[in-house]
Amino acid sequence: MNLDAWAYEQLLGLRQAGTQRQYTPVTIDGPWATVDEERRLNFASNDYLGIASDPIIRQHFHSEAHFSASSARLQTGTHPEHLALEHQASLWWGRPVLSMGSGWHANVGVLSTLANRDTTVYTDRLVHASILDGIRLSGAHLRRYRHNDLDHLAELLATHSPNDRVMVVTESIFSMDGDEVDLAKWVEITKIYPHVITVVDEAHAVGVTGPRGRGVAAREGVSNHIDVLIAPLGKAMASVGSFVGCSEPVKDLLISTTRSFLFSTALPPIQAAWTGYALDIVSRADDRRGALTENQHLLANGIQSVTGQDTSRCTHIIPILVGENTKAKHLASRLQALGWQVMAIVPPTVPERTSRVRLSVRADMPTAAIHEFLNDLRELWTDQTLT
Repeated sequence: MNLDAWAYEQLLGLRQAGTQRQYTPVTIDGPWATVDEERRLNFASNDYLGIASDPIIRQHFHSEAHFSASSARLQTGTHPEHLALEHQASLWWGRPVLSMGSGWHANVGVLSTLANRDTTVYTDRLVHASILDGIRLSGAHLRRYRHNDLDHLAELLATHSPNDRVMVVTESIFSMDGDEVDLAKWVEITKIYPHVITVVDEAHAVGVTGPRGRGVAAREGVSNHIDVLIAPLGKAMASVGSFVGCSEPVKDLLISTTRSFLFSTALPPIQAAWTGYALDIVSRADDRRGALTENQHLLANGIQSVTGQDTSRCTHIIPILVGENTKAKHLASRLQALGWQVMAIVPPTVPERTSRVRLSVRADMPTAAIHEFLNDLRELWTDQTLT
């Protein structure tokens, strides 16, 4: 069987399972997305604060920086803009910072560097795929505790002797369920064992919560008890790339040995300049964070009223659980036809039989439009009997 025939066979299986994916080109205008010439309120964006799509903010950004670094960081790819960004980010986050090409680069690189075959790594069952890939590349022993079940984590850690090399990794806000780990309790459990390495991915938290948008760890006052913080920048931070916050020795080790840093062209200097510009805005965006909180409460309460699903632990990410792949896709399609840009999330992104329509809330969404969306959802939910 040649490659094309094999690919066709694989695609046929995906179509039959309802898990084939296709991208859709869009034009963005603030909280609105134009898809196939239809203007829809965009519930599928991670631009939580509305900074990336704010035309006024973009108009005020000016830089003479190069459009390409044209080299890896350790060759001739470290420009003044990269150093300025890392200095600015370290003052903001209160720890040394290394910038990397993406959240994926950071998770895969950091975990494959800091864990090894002598390490047992515990992760929440629902952590991002990039975390799992980084652990697999490290050769470490991967064990997963039940989602947000910190008592289960404590039981697992208690099986280790003081000399065992152990790492614990979690997201602070989970990307598909939208709930948040009790990070203060998580730290309390892990710091019982002084040699445990702790890593927290704040992808969906930085910019959104905490003093000056520094994330859940800063909000809970536990940053100093976490070895490595990772902040992908493509969401509320309105850019691309990632910050890795750690100690100076760990930063130096990552620079010398992390393959996703060593063997990848550096981010364009102009992108680093934009990230610094956006970071300054994010750090002063309490008004946007307040508006986001109001919108997420409005939408979460409405979803609970319509579907009966408990949204009390949801953040600015709110899933509508449907179950079957085809039903989730059908609900998303019907909502899109009514002017709402929503996406069905199906396996393997989420576990089997937990397909959903995932809603991302934005600070700049009009309140009236959220009410209209909830009215449309109520009619569809009743018609489809998707409960």
